[in-house]
Amino acid sequence: MRYTDLGENEYAQYYKAYISQVGDIDIRTALDEHGASALKFLASIPSEKWDYRYAPGKWSIKEIVLHLID
Repeated sequence: MRYTDLGENEYAQYYKAYISQVGDIDIRTALDEHGASALKFLASIPSEKWDYRYAPGKWSIKEIVLHLID
């Protein structure tokens, strides 16, 4: 299945802007290829940096990852 095959009733309208940016790619291929590189990147972040914020009130790396999972 490709992202372009998804009907608008198969996802919340909030996500339409994101889904429209993906393009015509097989979902499993995208998850396999990009998921592996994302995990490799996240694994390279030292544990002491996960709570880092570049300014007060900004999200930490940990919070960003949790947001992406949601």
